[in-house]
Amino acid sequence: MQINTATEFPKQLVGEKAEVTIPAGLVGLPLLTKFLLISDPGIYPFVILRHFGEEEIDFLAVDPSTVLKEYSLDVSDGDAGELGLSASGTAPLILNIAIIHPTEPPSITVNLMAPVLFNRETGMGKQILLENADNYSAEHPLDIEAL
Repeated sequence: MQINTATEFPKQLVGEKAEVTIPAGLVGLPLLTKFLLISDPGIYPFVILRHFGEEEIDFLAVDPSTVLKEYSLDVSDGDAGELGLSASGTAPLILNIAIIHPTEPPSITVNLMAPVLFNRETGMGKQILLENADNYSAEHPLDIEAL
């Protein structure tokens, strides 16, 4: 299933917080399932995906359309069905996890191969491996000055 990435969702949520659930957790972190999605105007276009539980862990995430205009998601029917997404339904929230590298100068990369998709109506999410993942990098360099 092809998914439209031109949603501008983070702009609409600036200054907002929303509880979201990723039942299977993030890749490599299956026990982290409950999150707050925090959008702060001071860090736009980034959002914070904050795990809450015994340990509070923050992940920096970004809307892929701000990173790569031609980003195209090819999602398996199984992943789409699991999240209750359809081609004619409400577009999902799509976020890609960003990694800040402590180099001089600091650099940021974004995982474009495995975005986190959320059903906007239910708040349920899943980190998926795109059907067209071969077209992207798990460490796509982010040009901060271009944002």
